[in-house]
Amino acid sequence: MSELKDLAWQAQSQSPAPELETLVKRSRTRLRRRRALAIAASLVAIAVPAVVVINQATDAAPDPAATEVRPRTGRELAHSADAELTKFYPLPGGNWVASWIRCRQPAPDQPTVCWSTLASKSAAGIEFTEPVDDYPYLELYGDLVYGSRNVQYDPAKPRLTTIENGRPVERPLTVSGTTSTIGNGLLLRTSGPLLVVDQRTGQGRVLQLPADLRNPHRFFRDQSGRWWLAKSGLLAWTADGGRTWTRQPTSGKYVEVGISPDGRTIMLQEQVSEAEGPGEYLRSRDGGRTWTTIPDPDKRVLGIEAVFDDGTGLVTDKTLRATVMTSLLRIAPDGTIGTELQTPYSLSSIEALGDQVIGLVEGPAITSPSPVPTTTPTPLPPPKQPVHEVAISNNRGADWQVFDPR
Repeated sequence: MSELKDLAWQAQSQSPAPELETLVKRSRTRLRRRRALAIAASLVAIAVPAVVVINQATDAAPDPAATEVRPRTGRELAHSADAELTKFYPLPGGNWVASWIRCRQPAPDQPTVCWSTLASKSAAGIEFTEPVDDYPYLELYGDLVYGSRNVQYDPAKPRLTTIENGRPVERPLTVSGTTSTIGNGLLLRTSGPLLVVDQRTGQGRVLQLPADLRNPHRFFRDQSGRWWLAKSGLLAWTADGGRTWTRQPTSGKYVEVGISPDGRTIMLQEQVSEAEGPGEYLRSRDGGRTWTTIPDPDKRVLGIEAVFDDGTGLVTDKTLRATVMTSLLRIAPDGTIGTELQTPYSLSSIEALGDQVIGLVEGPAITSPSPVPTTTPTPLPPPKQPVHEVAISNNRGADWQVFDPR
């Protein structure tokens, strides 16, 4: 669902899109080489604790090796034709936050360099953070949006990113000690175990979980404040900040999970083995105490995109989605897979926040391929263009509006 999803919950996905990830890795090599040769001066504004990271125009001379690729401002980066929208989350009060990245080669024989910025709409209007030569991992955790980044790709310099009054705020993330409870903190995974972080100070401690709950694939907070952990064969949740955990074993290999905002409706895809196909789709409407099977006579590989408080949900046919189209299928109140909701766009990174569904617009929807051979070739999707728009539905996928978050 990125919840609510990401929808391959086996491994928590907090990485950029595959095509961008390769470019980002190449960018790291170039940046480290520049620094090793002591060529680069400081290219970004020096961050201080608890500052709003909105762009401040400067006339500082950039590194000559990156003159052609380093954007002068976050606004310039986001408005570039080759900029890519990688994340978008609506916030209360009509506000929102979006992540943009731009990758360019200084010269044909040089590695690609990537820069990113966060765009946000608040009472102050639309603002952009100072461009940084690393990637901000901003994610949706139930009803919370927050994340982290490593300054200049250095894991020894992590920073916590939270949204306060509709604006991104950064603090140095420091880790010291352990804790067995979550309390009022935030759960965060960087490169190791789960952390409990105080969003006011950026202080983090390693969360010591019971042995059977360690290394969850997914963690999530519902609107009641309960934290959920999901892993193969087990769901668990806490209503008292981690002092006690309720466990719900599941029968098969955990593949995907979706949980409604109130935490009462849960949808699971379970699989005994990959050789046995997509497995079963299960639904609970009482917080995991009892389960019923969602029948799918077509044996499709479905992605759980959204789960709503009334027991319904949205799934995508991942086989079709990977080829030429995006369609949403509704899970009806009785648990059956209902009618197809053909979206007018090809969507990726679908998320749900209550009854609101969002997705990044990769282009127009393409007609589904014919199931039988014909003399007319199946239309192929157009060449992928940088994503610049987001589609939003306020009625669970029935109607959509598109806008450009810049």
